[in-house]
Order: sequence, then structure tokens, then C-alpha cells
Amino acid sequence: MPVIYNEYKGYCIPKSRHDVSEPTEQSTTIYTDGFDHFNWGSIDEEHQRSYDKSYEESGEDSDSGSQSDMYADESKIALNHTGSTNDDHSDTDTISKKGKLSKKEIRDMKRRARGKPKGKRVVETNKSKKKAKKSKDDDPNPNKLIILNRLYKDTIAQFGAKKVREDAKILQFFDISLYKDDIDNLKDDEWLSDNNNISFIYEYLERYQLSKFDKLVTQSIQLIRPSLVFMIALSDEPHLLRTQGVIPQLDNAKFIFLPVNDNFDPENVGGGLHWSLVVISILDETAYVFDTLGHSNEREAKRVISNMEKYYGKNTTFEVKIMDTPQQINGSDCGIMVVQITAFLLARLLKLNYLKDHYVDFELKNVEISAISGRIFTLGTLLNLIKHKKEITSPL
Repeated sequence: MPVIYNEYKGYCIPKSRHDVSEPTEQSTTIYTDGFDHFNWGSIDEEHQRSYDKSYEESGEDSDSGSQSDMYADESKIALNHTGSTNDDHSDTDTISKKGKLSKKEIRDMKRRARGKPKGKRVVETNKSKKKAKKSKDDDPNPNKLIILNRLYKDTIAQFGAKKVREDAKILQFFDISLYKDDIDNLKDDEWLSDNNNISFIYEYLERYQLSKFDKLVTQSIQLIRPSLVFMIALSDEPHLLRTQGVIPQLDNAKFIFLPVNDNFDPENVGGGLHWSLVVISILDETAYVFDTLGHSNEREAKRVISNMEKYYGKNTTFEVKIMDTPQQINGSDCGIMVVQITAFLLARLLKLNYLKDHYVDFELKNVEISAISGRIFTLGTLLNLIKHKKEITSPL
């Protein structure tokens, strides 16, 4: 992508290809949870704290409500994951691999799941069932599942009740309301919801990453919430969304992240079976499509892209590029992987010193994403916010 960052102009197209160098091609595989390429350390300059992995050695999934040795000291506002997981190759069965499912298996997975409510498990093919079972029972690093389960128990334990209502409000995070069933969605093999889970991560990244930069950056990068993407997808006159000021923040955008769902039924806002990601680069008039399940959402992605062209008008057209994307190994990790890919690409955009001399790189050919690590990050962050929130809406 021939886009660089200039400290005076912001993101821009260089005058000459000789002005900057091409990003060096990665020869080694990057293993990531999607969030570990950010600089979390500057969140709390007075007293740095980070996630403590020492308890992973216990190897036990205790039912005890006491998790006092699970964490190091924590930030007052956000969980600070300072350690990199790039050198952690041990969870190979929970790391998404490319090309795990054939086109027929993808069609079967979506067909069998049709009619299943979002937030519930997808009925998987035999092959994907075996793979999912292997990842749980024979994973060379089963501690990740233990960590996730402990985080879930500790989160629920914050409210002092053995059983919490599904519709109980857990946390108000700026404009995002989180409920008990949103916490349930972060457990292994569950679907993320749109307006809560995905929107929470987008809000979190804006508050604790984008907000650290000046307006040249914050106005250039827009993380669009799923509800607005749904509105864009369904609109018969997308240009009115702009002229009527429904989505005015896109006027100065250079990069637009749009989580796309395969549900376009206006009477079933919570429907849909699969999430993918579209990233539009206004500067080079290109729409990048990232799909963790082959080409499952290609039709839906192109519809959103088409409506974004109409949104901008003036004969706007975007070249569509289907990107080589890490693939999920089950029918439930699409949502968490969409936010992980969002975070990973956003981190690249925010490496401004690097982008002064190199092009923006959105390639994921050598990137492997651990979905369960993404769930751990998200749930751990939520737990930390709940523990340090001054006022929490009681679910009791």
C-alpha cells in the first residue's frame, strides 16, 4: 500500500516511490494475539503494571473463588499486556491456520448453522469438530483454556453471587453497555455479539491507543461500530447517511475499519452467522477484505464496499483486494479474530516513525493469530476494568 505518514500532512501518498523504501518481507512467522504490538506501557506512566503469567504453571483449574496470585498489580484503567507472545509457539492447535476448511466445508458450516441465534455455538462439520476437540483435549499448552476459564470465574466472582442473570448489566464502558451474556460470549467456542463485544474492543482501542495521538491520526483512522456497518449495508441511499450527518466522522477519514456480518435482514438485527473485516484506504482508493473463513463473506463485503462508494459519491470507486488471512479452525472464532486483525493492523498504522520511511503494510501472509489468546486478552481487560471501576452497576 503506497501510503506513508508525514508529521505535517498525516497519512499521505508519497510524491515518488523513491521517497520511501518497501517494507521488508517477513521471512519468519509472526505469532500474535493481535494486541501485543501496541505500546501499552504509556497508559499509566506513574506506575507500570502488567499481566502476570506466573500462575500458568499451576496446571489446575481450581474452583476456588480466590485468584489472588493470578495477577500482578494492575493498571487503574486498563490491563497492560506488555509481554509479547510472538515467541510462543506452543499453542499450535489453538493458533489459526490457513486453509483448514474446504469450500464445501465452509458452505456446510454456514448451512447447518442457519437459523442458530448469534451467541450460540455453530453446528460444525465432522472435520472441524475433530479439530476443535483436539485443540481442547490434546493441546500441547492446555493452560490457555485454564487461564480463560479462571478469568471467567474471577469476573463473575466480582459480583459475589454464584449465579448472575443473563441480562444483568456488568459494566458501562463509556458508550458501551456490557451484560452478563457478553461475558459468556468470551468463553471458548462461543460467538461474539456485535453491539457489545466487538464495539467494546473498538471503543477500548480508541480510548487507550488512538487517543494518545494528535488529530492528524485520530481523525484519519475510524473504527466503525457494527450497528453503523449494518446501517450502511442496508441503506438504499448511502449518500444520505453523509448529507444528513448520520456518520459525519468519516469526512476526514483515511482508513476505515468495518466489521461485516452476513446478516442483512432488518427485522433480525442480532442474526447472522459470520464476521469478516473490510478496511478501506481512502488515499489509494482500495478496499481490503479479510475473511477468516475462506470467501464466506465476499458477497456481503462487496455490498458494504459498494455502499461506501455511494456514501462518498462523486464517482468514487474502490479497488477490492481479497487478502490472505489467517483462518479459523471452528465455526465460532470469526468475531474475536475480526477484532484481533483490527488491532494488529491498527498497531501497524500507529508505528508512525516506521511509516515515515516505509509504506503501510497490511499483508498477513506470515501472521498466525491465536483466537483463544484474543479471548484471554479481552476477558482479562474486562476483569481489570471491572475491578478498578469506581461505580459498577450491580447485577444482583
